[in-house]
Formats: sequence, C-alpha cells, structure tokens
Amino acid sequence: MILDEPTNHLDIAAVEWLEGYLKQWDGATLIVSHDRYFLDQVVDIIWEMTRTGFEVYRGNYSAYVAQRSERWERRREVFEAEKEKLEKDLDYIKKNISGQNVTQARGRLRRLTRQLQSIEQMGMDASTNQKWSELSRSVDTTTSILSPEEAQRRLAALREPANKPPRLHLHLHTDQRSGEIVLRTHNLVMATLARCCFMPEKLS
Repeated sequence: MILDEPTNHLDIAAVEWLEGYLKQWDGATLIVSHDRYFLDQVVDIIWEMTRTGFEVYRGNYSAYVAQRSERWERRREVFEAEKEKLEKDLDYIKKNISGQNVTQARGRLRRLTRQLQSIEQMGMDASTNQKWSELSRSVDTTTSILSPEEAQRRLAALREPANKPPRLHLHLHTDQRSGEIVLRTHNLVMATLARCCFMPEKLS
C-alpha cells in the first residue's frame, strides 16, 4: 500500500484512526509524509533520498534523526582519518621519489593515484569499504600515474561528504503592523454545492 501525504485534510480523530489501522495492519506500507509525529507512530524504517541513492535507517522518525547525525559524524571522522593517511603516504613519496627507496615510493604513488581516482569517482565511503582488488576493478584506471605535485593538488581538493543538508537560518520580522481590515468585498455572494447521488437502478 502506498500513501502520499495521508494526513492532509484529516482532523485529529481521523489521523488517530489511521494510525491505529496502520499499526495493526499486517502488510507493507510505503508512506510519503511531512507529518513527523505521524511517522513516529506508524513507521519502522525510514528511506532518505540523497544525490547518490537511498539511505536506509531502522526505526521511526525520531530514531532516524538521531542515527542520521551519528552517521554524518562517523563519515566526517572517517574522511579526516583517511585523508590524514593519504597525506602521510604523499609525504613519504615526496621524500623518497628520488632517493634510495624510489621503487617503493613509486609503488605508493601508483596506489595513491588509484585511491584518489576512487574517491573522486565513488566518494570516500565507497572507496574505503572496498578491498584493494575490488578497488582496482571499480575505478577508471586509464589515467597515468600522477606526479607528486598533481597528487598533492587533488588531495588538497578533497572535501567532506556533502550529504548533510545546510542549516536553515530563518529570521522573520516586520517593521510595521498590518491594518485592522484584512479583507473588504462588495456584493459578495456565497453558495454551497449540494451532493447529488444518482441510483441508476431506481431511475427506470
């Protein structure tokens, strides 16, 4: 069953009846709603649409809000930790690319090139959750090995995951009070539409 904004135009009693019905109904329901209290009462899985697909959260709306904050914080921590590792690799490469450890430095540069390509193409989350063998197959490796200078530029250009929506800073104020008369009309006519029910079997 798919419900799109089911609480629109319902009074409190009707919403409460719908909540009770959905709680006891033994079936799958897909609900699209902006009614946070209603979602708290009737759902146990939240799907959040993002630019990269669906984010799945277990629990009602309140649980989703808490889990989402935790997930964003973990992603920020992972991003910072992984970027720090890449920066240490780059530092080693720059120090040894022309020295006795040149072979090892070139090997690290080749790996760093693929890691940067993976992050740019798939994002930090996807690239850090794959094994090295899977990573090699997942990214476009047609680009030649980066120079240390180009690797440093692209590493510096990496930004934290952008799934977190910006904070809304809304300040509403008015400099003057509105007038006493909100609406004025002339020769206004009001009418109601009566419901008509036709019973074809009784018309003959």
